Amino acid sequence: MKKVLALLLTTLLALTFTACKGDKNTSSGDTVDLEYFSKLGQIPECEYSLGESVTKIKDELSAKLESQDENSDFYYEVTEGENNTLIDNGAFMYYYQNEKEENGISFIASYSEAYGFAVGDIIIEVEKAIESINYKKTELTEKNTFFMYGASEGTAIICEFEENNIMFVFVDNALCATAIYNNNDWDLD
Repeated sequence: MKKVLALLLTTLLALTFTACKGDKNTSSGDTVDLEYFSKLGQIPECEYSLGESVTKIKDELSAKLESQDENSDFYYEVTEGENNTLIDNGAFMYYYQNEKEENGISFIASYSEAYGFAVGDIIIEVEKAIESINYKKTELTEKNTFFMYGASEGTAIICEFEENNIMFVFVDNALCATAIYNNNDWDLD
């Protein structure tokens, strides 16, 4: 009886994990729930969200940097500009408006996986995954790629939501960056 019960529970557990796996949002999946993440102000692969305290991020990244050994490739730097400041840790770039520092981070950019999409995914895959979302396609400009160094020709897909927008940046039809930003602080049109 114990063996039958154990087998039944094992089978049930395996089926549960299989069902959960199908819900994961990836570029090969059916859809991505960008509206949910927009409301949260986050990229799920990122540990910080929009509105996060600038001081908290700086303190935590400084502590992490100090705890690394000399063989680590982790870095963290702050670059203050005329209107905004960048906190860069290699994986994510966090921006805040200098005059609104108390409001926290208002722009996060990723050059790696974001929302289940990987750098290099083609534009058609992303469009298929977000086809039920209100978005616009626009050409890359200096204004909407201020966070990218040397961005030239390409396409931006901007998913527009109430407070925070999500942008996918493509060069040669391949995803090269993803960002979420507070649309009250950043006018990228």
